[in-house]
Amino acid sequence: MIEIEVLGVRPGMGQIDEEAFERWTNNNVSIIKKYFNGDVKLGTASTDANIPLSMGVMANTIGTIDGDDAHKREEWVDLNSIPMGLSIVLELMLQYAGGVWKNDISIH
Repeated sequence: MIEIEVLGVRPGMGQIDEEAFERWTNNNVSIIKKYFNGDVKLGTASTDANIPLSMGVMANTIGTIDGDDAHKREEWVDLNSIPMGLSIVLELMLQYAGGVWKNDISIH
């Protein structure tokens, strides 16, 4: 017999309007695409974004450089992608400067 015991539950999406969250995420993607010509991959994962999301604060975890094998000994970063990544981060910061975006956001 196998017994299963839940050791913990990671926080997930709190009380966030899903349509507003999708608009917010799409806005972030449009900023990324100004600087990155490749495919932007969207997905769910266990990231630091879980904490603000669980508290009703919109959050995306965004990778801003080219590389592979994250969190492994073989991890590598294309140093030439750092200026692009910094441009993405700066524009995202300027986009949202001046307030914490809650679930009542309205992105047009």
